Amino acid sequence: MEPRDRELLRRLGRGTDALAAYERALSCGPGEAERRYLRKRMAEVQASGAH
Repeated sequence: MEPRDRELLRRLGRGTDALAAYERALSCGPGEAERRYLRKRMAEVQASGAH
């Protein structure tokens, strides 16, 4: 899934789908900067209660 698609899911309030997409991206072994970004976005989704 493309980064813009994960962002779209997050912005649409589809937190469960967004979290799953972020987790899949993390499992692909991204670099440290990308891992930090993905974890930050995941925390935002979880904090928003949109999951």
